[in-house]
Amino acid sequence: MKILIIDDSEIFRDSISLLLKAEWPDVDIFEADDGKVGVDQAVILHPDLILLDGSMPHMNGDEAAAKLRSLPQTENIPIIAVTSEIPDTPLWQGLKNQCSHILPKPFHIPSFLQLVTLEVTRKRQA
Repeated sequence: MKILIIDDSEIFRDSISLLLKAEWPDVDIFEADDGKVGVDQAVILHPDLILLDGSMPHMNGDEAAAKLRSLPQTENIPIIAVTSEIPDTPLWQGLKNQCSHILPKPFHIPSFLQLVTLEVTRKRQA
């Protein structure tokens, strides 16, 4: 399983990586610190799942998700937005329209792991 974490917070990326590795020791974790780099990596890596922040430099989560959905190499990869954005803002609505799910920060760890499992399973069955 390959998961790409796109978030400008190194602490968040490291924490999520540790959490995912604890649950799935064989998972391959890839990281990007902004939306543009994340999109480029997704095209090359074709991960099973993308975890995407909302507010980032160079390309925000909404723009990155829209770009990912527009490319044939990445259009079917599940995206979970993990963000501290306020609901009902334009950025939140953009994420809602482009992503499989939005998980507000902070989140409940068991719910997060359940959501990751659900999305990876769906992708593998498709």
